[in-house]
Amino acid sequence: MAYNDSVKLAAYSLYLQSLSYEEIARRISMEFALSTLKGGTVRQWAEKPDERGETWEDHRERVRAAMRKNVEETAVTRMEEIRSKSETIMESLYESLTSASAPKIKSFEGAVYAFKTISEFTLALESRGNEQMHPLLIVQAMMEVFQEIPEVRRAIKVNWTRIQEEIRTRLQDAREIRVIAHEE
Repeated sequence: MAYNDSVKLAAYSLYLQSLSYEEIARRISMEFALSTLKGGTVRQWAEKPDERGETWEDHRERVRAAMRKNVEETAVTRMEEIRSKSETIMESLYESLTSASAPKIKSFEGAVYAFKTISEFTLALESRGNEQMHPLLIVQAMMEVFQEIPEVRRAIKVNWTRIQEEIRTRLQDAREIRVIAHEE
């Protein structure tokens, strides 16, 4: 049976979410009221190179790379904003502490303490930026390694629906714990 481009595009969208071929076929069959779509058909679509010679996996890798780059750029931009604001505050405090013409501060000790704290914060930002990675990048790297090991890749594929449900449950539990902690 020939399937239209809407069906294939919807299947590709689910593939980007790392669903198994069988799960994609099941969801697409329900969405488009199809009775004949099987996981093997979705696999054929995924593995068939397009006009550029790329498979769905090739496209997914490009999407992942773009997402990684976006996350990294956003993190760098945010760190630069925080660093810049901290430096502006430090400069203002320093000017208040050292200049006779600057507006008088109410507490010299408080200003010195604020200057010290912001200086430490700025230094911690720099060292943390060099040694820590964004959690999404760590998870992405782990998933890439898992996909490279055939036995692990097969186990993930076979258990993907169960894995997703466990992740959803644990994230929901974590959200509930945060809400309870925030209410207290």
